[in-house]
Amino acid sequence: MINEKKINKELILEIEELKDEIKIIWRGKSTEMNPGEFLNPVFTELLRKQKALIMDFRHFEYMNSSTITPIIRILEQIKNGKEKLSLLYSKDLKWQELSFSALEIFKTNDNRINILSI
Repeated sequence: MINEKKINKELILEIEELKDEIKIIWRGKSTEMNPGEFLNPVFTELLRKQKALIMDFRHFEYMNSSTITPIIRILEQIKNGKEKLSLLYSKDLKWQELSFSALEIFKTNDNRINILSI
């Protein structure tokens, strides 16, 4: 069940908070020149809850190249910390495969960061 929606123009983040994790379902399109202005405060707020994050991009239609920066930033932050994040994307969507498979360099041996194509 979706607890909250964060909306910035065509970008919709549906946030579902469960006992041990927070699922963020990305929908629509991210076309802003500086999407970090919207995304970074959302990520900071969710990380404060100290629950595992699941970012689900499988229903996401499009993102420009500027959108990858705040995603990389949160991956770097988690890699250097103790938080946990799983990123899910659709292997059937070419643009998602190209964008997200490159993020596999952030995977951690202790499975705190997982990049999964489904």
